[in-house]
Amino acid sequence: MLATDEDLKRASTMIGVELSDKDQERVKQYIDNAKNMILTLLGVEEFPDKLNYIVDDVVLAKFNKFHNEGMNSISEEGLSITFEQDELKKYYPILQSWLDNQENQATNGKAIGWE
Repeated sequence: MLATDEDLKRASTMIGVELSDKDQERVKQYIDNAKNMILTLLGVEEFPDKLNYIVDDVVLAKFNKFHNEGMNSISEEGLSITFEQDELKKYYPILQSWLDNQENQATNGKAIGWE
């Protein structure tokens, strides 16, 4: 499992409530999934802690979307919420910059197509 106690603490702070045991397990899975997606995109084995803020944003988006998976948006009594289909998409330029700034990486000097 990639989720650390520090990850869970940050997630709980961002969500704004003390997480139940059931919610903690779900949030840990969100954290693991986000970290694994980033690891796959970057082609690295160890998660760079500098990118934790991306994980935090993805976890918050996933938590807020719970019970509305697969939906593009919801509207109820004047409230309308639109969900991102790919929570990482807005971070692709940042992930590319991270790759570009790494020394001794196999991808050094190569561009990666994100779309």
